[in-house]
Amino acid sequence: MRWIYISPHLDDAVLSAGGLIHDQVRAGVQVEIWTILCGFPPPGELSPFAQVLHYQWGIASTDELIRSRRAEDEKACHMVGAKPVYFDYLDCIYRRGKNDDWLYSYIFVPPHEDEADLPARIAESISSRLEPTDQLV
Repeated sequence: MRWIYISPHLDDAVLSAGGLIHDQVRAGVQVEIWTILCGFPPPGELSPFAQVLHYQWGIASTDELIRSRRAEDEKACHMVGAKPVYFDYLDCIYRRGKNDDWLYSYIFVPPHEDEADLPARIAESISSRLEPTDQLV
């Protein structure tokens, strides 16, 4: 049996359930953390919103940001004994709509209508990797 924690963003699972994950691993349970929104955006222009955030974070390169965040997440996962697994969905600040428009200029808004199928695509990506005895958190 394998316990799989779904982490929307890097570090979410470790920060919210790290103690439980650590205890499970110490008890001999196989634990994986599947992070969904941590893909590498295509090279090129960033949305104005992403540009502001990158400036505030002091990181110009999107690849550098994602690589450094994944490395940080891997370290956190290994500290609690879990195996990290990364999906390639983009965080909202990097996503474009059907007309190639930037979808989000703020993160505290309802999902954009162009992404109505995103939850189903994510669910399919998750379910296609599950084994019958997996426990999904």
